[in-house]
Amino acid sequence: MAEEHPPRARLRTRFILVACIMLLPLLALGGVAFFSHERLKLHFDDVVEEAIEEKEPVIHLQVLVQSVGTPLHRFLLYGEEEDRILYQQLAGQIDALFGSLASAPFALDAEREYLAAAHQHWRELTPLAARLLADPIAGSETSLQLLRRLEGDLLVIAAELDAIHDISDSEIEAKRRAVEEVNRESMLLIAAVLLAGLATAIGSGALLARLVLRPVEDLGRGVRQFAEGNLDYRISGGGKDELGTLVTAFNGMAEKLERQQAALLRLSTRDPLTGLLNHREFFCQLREELIRARRYGHPLVLLMIDLDHFKQVNDNFGHPNGDRVLRTMAVVLRRQLRTSDLIGRYGGEEFAVVLPETGGQEAFDLAVRIRRALAAQRFDFNGEKGIQVTASFGVAAYPADADTEAKLLSCADAALYAAKHAGRDRVCWRSLTDGPGNSELSS
Repeated sequence: MAEEHPPRARLRTRFILVACIMLLPLLALGGVAFFSHERLKLHFDDVVEEAIEEKEPVIHLQVLVQSVGTPLHRFLLYGEEEDRILYQQLAGQIDALFGSLASAPFALDAEREYLAAAHQHWRELTPLAARLLADPIAGSETSLQLLRRLEGDLLVIAAELDAIHDISDSEIEAKRRAVEEVNRESMLLIAAVLLAGLATAIGSGALLARLVLRPVEDLGRGVRQFAEGNLDYRISGGGKDELGTLVTAFNGMAEKLERQQAALLRLSTRDPLTGLLNHREFFCQLREELIRARRYGHPLVLLMIDLDHFKQVNDNFGHPNGDRVLRTMAVVLRRQLRTSDLIGRYGGEEFAVVLPETGGQEAFDLAVRIRRALAAQRFDFNGEKGIQVTASFGVAAYPADADTEAKLLSCADAALYAAKHAGRDRVCWRSLTDGPGNSELSS
């Protein structure tokens, strides 16, 4: 059982005790210090409350905007009614959030202007989505143009919501400076009173500085760290008095925002079904790996993977079982690959893998192991047991097969097509210049 400590004296009690041994000027010092502390507390509370109130609904709106395009893509690919319904539900939530944010207490006109602009773009986007849902001709030039325009509008909305965050951060910074100004003025007042009672109150002034000024400085340091985006910073100490309450509130608020920031980062970079990198984040990291490989002269391999006859799994056994297959494929890839390898869900039933500092033959052998590991899996769908799902693999190596991102992707796609054409459940390594290099034709 943890040892219990007697509660420390409240801050007001300590002020009274110090005032009892001070002369009249130091009584004034005590009042000034207490008043400064109360002003600092009020300013700090404003920073905490407004940061949470303004950021949370906008973060939620950003997550919904980033997610709303996925069911629309799936509806255009598969025409499933549940994807249409999911889009409509997400769109309804976005409309409701825009409506509630329209009356939110934003401190600056610029925030409201960006919100209004984002809302206007959303209203302009809605008819485009309605046209796609009403006439989903997958692959047609009209639907592709509408889809590209819709994706562009979603990016504009996301940028405008990001601008609201930037303005909010600037507002928090301004309030932090105001808190520092209050602290500076308080220190000047305290110094003036100290000069008047210095002859008889040096000891009492030092005691007061130890009891009050040090925690206040810790709070100021914490506010600066928080305003600079260092959400993992925590203020040490914190007792049972008012300043201890402020320290606890600051640390709790920082922990909450840190969790929200981590959750938002994961939502924006990860595929929600498999937990793998999503399409956008995968290609961002692929570009970085290519830059690193080019700088240091290291090899790199891209694997393109496509589950064979996956549409039949969805059609015959339902999408929940299709999702089980996708999650199983993600597990197989994680088990077979290194932590330094990049794994992403390319889209639908396609996956992509980047193998840094890996040669073509080594990557080909690794792809064979992954193919065999998946083929060894057996699924039970709706009472039907022992169902096998296979995949086809395309391998492309940098710089042996291609020296740019576009060429590397094209080469891997060509190798994947060769594996499909050869009968599926295959691994093919095909160079753009040399033609097919290797192909595994049997288990």
